[in-house]
This record gives sequence, C-alpha cells and structure tokens, in this order.
Amino acid sequence: MTNEDNNIEDLFSSRFSDAEEVPSSDIWSKLETDLDKQNNVEGMFQAAFQNSVVEPASSVWRKISATLAWRSFLTFHYNTFNIYYASIISAILGLTGVYLMQDKTADSSVTVADRIHNQAQYHAQFAKDEEYYKNLLALVQPETQTEEYMFDIEVQQTSTANQYNQKASYSDVKSHEQQTENAVASQNGKYSEGSNGDRTIDWSFVKITGTNSICKDIPSVYSIVGLTTHADVRWLLPKSAKKTSETGHNVSIAWQESGKQKMSAEVKVGKEKRVFDFAVTVEAVELPTIKGKTKVCQGMEKQLYYVDESINKEISYLWETQQNTIDNIGNKYINIDWTKSGKDTISVTKINTVTGCKSSASVGIVVYPQPKISFEYHPTGDMEYEFAFTESQRKGYSYEWSIEGTEYTEPVVTHTASGSGSSFASLKVTDKNGCFTFIQKEIDFNKNFIAVPSKFNVGSGKYFLPMTNADLRNYKLEIYNARNEKIWETSELDNGKPAVGWDGLSKGASLPRGKYMWKISATFNDGTQWKGVTQPNGSTQPSGIFVLEN
Repeated sequence: MTNEDNNIEDLFSSRFSDAEEVPSSDIWSKLETDLDKQNNVEGMFQAAFQNSVVEPASSVWRKISATLAWRSFLTFHYNTFNIYYASIISAILGLTGVYLMQDKTADSSVTVADRIHNQAQYHAQFAKDEEYYKNLLALVQPETQTEEYMFDIEVQQTSTANQYNQKASYSDVKSHEQQTENAVASQNGKYSEGSNGDRTIDWSFVKITGTNSICKDIPSVYSIVGLTTHADVRWLLPKSAKKTSETGHNVSIAWQESGKQKMSAEVKVGKEKRVFDFAVTVEAVELPTIKGKTKVCQGMEKQLYYVDESINKEISYLWETQQNTIDNIGNKYINIDWTKSGKDTISVTKINTVTGCKSSASVGIVVYPQPKISFEYHPTGDMEYEFAFTESQRKGYSYEWSIEGTEYTEPVVTHTASGSGSSFASLKVTDKNGCFTFIQKEIDFNKNFIAVPSKFNVGSGKYFLPMTNADLRNYKLEIYNARNEKIWETSELDNGKPAVGWDGLSKGASLPRGKYMWKISATFNDGTQWKGVTQPNGSTQPSGIFVLEN
C-alpha cells in the first residue's frame, strides 16, 4: 500500500499518537554498565574503527576534475583554450565552408564554350609573349649573347608557355586548342602548319650573329637567332676554326688562321632545311717594333722612342721601363730621361680596341755612367794659376777647358789671369762611349788668394801644402781628425809662402784613409786678413774638409 500524500514519519505519528513507549526497568542499568566499560563515546568509536582506513570512491575524483575543467572552459584566459576561442574557430570554419560551396557552384556553371574562349585568350597572350622574347633576343648585340644570357631567355619562354598551358589544360577542348595555336601563328607570320602537320618557319628572320672582326686565337661566341620553334642546328666550320664549346644554338670558336674566313650553320625545322653563312675577318697578331737608341748615357734627357708603324686610332700602346721615367708625348711616342745607369728594358704592349688583339715587344737598353769630374786650381806665380783635373784619368777621356774665354785640352793646364777680380772656369770631360760631364766654378783672381787642396795621396810623394799668390806676414795650418782631435800643425813661412806641408803621418805612423779637416789663419803683407775659401752660397770660411788617400 502506498500513500502519495504522506511520508513515513507522518504515518508513524498518526499510528502511535495515543501510545506511550515505556522502556523496561533494567535498560538504564545496562546502558550505564556498557558506558562504564568503554569509558566514553569517543572511546567506543575509536575501538570500533581502530583498524579501518577511510578511502573515497574513485568516481569522486572524476567528478571533481570534470567540474574544474568545465569551470575553466567557461572562463576566458589568454593562455588556455576556452569557449571564446572555440567560438572564433567555429565562425571561421563556417565562413570558409560557405565560400567553398559558392565557388563550387560557380565553377559548375562554366560551360565548355566558356573554357574554349578562355583557352583562345590564353594562347593569344602566349603568342604575344613569345614574340616579345624572340624580338628581344634578336636585338641583343652578338658580343653580349653569352650562353648564360641565351639560357635565361629560353627559360623565361618555357616558363611562360607552362603558365598558359596549365591554366587551359582541359581535355574537352583539345581540338579547339590546336586551331587557336594555328590561328595565332598565322597572324604573327613567323611560322605556320604544313599540310602534313609539320611546322614551318619564316626563314627571313633566321640568321647568324657574332663578331665579324676578331683577333687570331681569341675565342668568340656565335649564335643562331630568329627561331620561333624547335629546330636542329648543325654548325659547319672550316679547318681554321677551332670549336671550344657548343651549347644550344651557340658555338664558341677560336680562329687559328688570319684573313677572310667563312662559317655556316645548317638549320632544320621539320623536313625543311636551310644553310646560313657568316663572314669573319681574322686579324693576325703583329708584334710592334721599337725604334730608338739602345746604348745611352746617364744624364741624357728627353731621349725619343716610338713604334715603327702607321698611326691607327683603333690601336693603343702601353709603355713601361724597369728603372727610368717615361714621358708619353703621343699614342706611339715617348721620351725617357736616363737618370739611372746600368741595364734597363723598354716594353710596349699593342692593343687593338676593336678586335681585342694584343701583342708585346721589348728591347734592352745599356745606360753608361757619366764620368766623374772635379778640378782644383792654385796660384803658381804673379797672376799665374794651375788648373788640374783631379779624378782618375782614363783611356779615351777628352778634356775641354774654358778659363776666361781661353780654351785648353789637357788634364792639367797653366793659365795667366788677365786681371784681378772674379771670372769663371769650366771643364767638360767625355769618355770613350761619348758620355760626358760638365762642371763650372767661379774663380777669384784677386791679389790676396790662398788655394787649399781638396784631396791628398800619401803615396804620391807630395804634401798637403796650401799655396798663395801674395806674400804672407803670418800663417798657421792645423789638421784635425774625425774626432776633432788636432794631429798636426805648422806656422813656417819661406819668403812669405807656406814652407812645410803635411806628409799624412801622425807621430810617424800612417793614418787611415778618410775625411780630415784643415783650418788656416793668415795675414798678408799689406795687412789684409785672409777670410777663407769661397763657398757655393757665396760666403767665405777659413776651414774645410779634404780626403786622405793611401
């Protein structure tokens, strides 16, 4: 029996509302006894569950994890996937699906007629591009048509063809595709389709390009241009042409013989074949010839050298020497100042700026040194002077003196001064090779004059002895070494002239060769004090350097 309106507590309450439950008289004593045994309620529980372990059910943890995950999904966080990110992704996928369905519907509406029309447009554009690349290739200068350049053009053409063929490669328009290609080819006038289906070409656009003027043994590239369809090319070369490489429709040739040459190319398109000729002028390598003196003297200036051939504006020359300086005075003319003696070489490189021909020539030059020159003079009497060449006298030397306008030809000469005052004396010495040296000095022919030697040879039997053209009242000569130590002195006069010269010894011992210094103090009989030797700058100095030779 069931009662949907009342619960069990109400039923019990109604049933026993008038009853009174009275416990038995001994129940309380039993309870007290049991409590005394267990001491208290806590003790009873402890005893009851002493060896028990409380473990939650496994389903509890799953419920807790699910609750936490759901709360995290409903809460927005930047670094976790949540409901907001899911909404955005769902929206994007939905829009993409709608777009794809519309595009598929649009594609299904394209008819075969539309595809045929698009195919014709693609091939018409391809024909225009093909024409552009062909004309571009034909306009390139032969010398710039390298293999890399030709390959680049072909790659661009192939890439363009693939682009259009891929866009219109429909199996149901093949026949219309062939008609479109033929129509475009006929319109351009470059090639057409023969009766048997082979392609033919407009041969008026086909030719050989390359350098028609070239130097012997220099490689040059030649090419077939004007081809708008596949063709087989076979090069027909003479024996004088050495083929160095061949790539595609290009061939590299080094001509082995000079003069007029001819090369040909056989071009085959389908069953049709043509031969094309190309004339080449090959220039021989001609060595330049240098004109000018091969034996020269040191000190010669502006010595002319040139190349012995006609002037050609296409030819340039590069000159060089090993030691001396070149002055270019024209394309094939130079001047050289021979400042350094010894052996030298003149080289010239001839370059043809059109054909690229290069050739070189050189010639050896001997540069003789100039003869060494110096002279001294001293008075020998009243207004009489001796002039002497002081360098080593060699066989083949010639001497040309000019003293106050008087000419002499000996290495040592005596000259009588025409009067007091200053004048010039010059000496020119020429050796057996024709090389010469010239020197000039200003000479003081005044009354009071002392001449001092510039060098002294101990073995010559002579002495280091100054000389004067006038009598001296007093006089002192001192000799010093390189350490500024006095090694000898004298003040002796004989009838107003220096009486004793230095023999090159110090305390009876020979001295090493080298530079030594002299110092003189003197007064003439008329009371004039000697001021010294005239220096190159015009000043006077009563001391100087001389060389001791052994």
